[in-house]
Amino acid sequence: MAKRASDDMVPAAKRLKHNVDAMGCLLMVLKRENDQTSKEIVEVKERNRYLTEQVDRLDNYTSELEGRLTTMEALVGNMLAGGRHEVVEAYAHGLRERQEFDMTDLDRLLHEYETEEEEDFFQGMFEEQ
Repeated sequence: MAKRASDDMVPAAKRLKHNVDAMGCLLMVLKRENDQTSKEIVEVKERNRYLTEQVDRLDNYTSELEGRLTTMEALVGNMLAGGRHEVVEAYAHGLRERQEFDMTDLDRLLHEYETEEEEDFFQGMFEEQ
């Protein structure tokens, strides 16, 4: 930036301090920036509050779903252990054919049942000998 062609050796800050119009402009700019920053802070706080509420809501929903899944696992596990494994396997096969649901948990339960059934079978064979 080019220097002013003046012989005035007064620093710019002192000249600004004594120039009322320049000080007014500077104060207006600072106030506008402060207002904008305050507005942004309020918006961020509102977004933060909203997101916190959403996280709490999702946590509650997740807990509810985990409880439901535990109940269903207990029901299917009891049915498998109680000799109703043919019914459960037939129904699971029907669901798998339609491909409407995620079968991960049901497949895991069936696999655990098959593993326990195989272990019982082999233990029975070893006990007979």
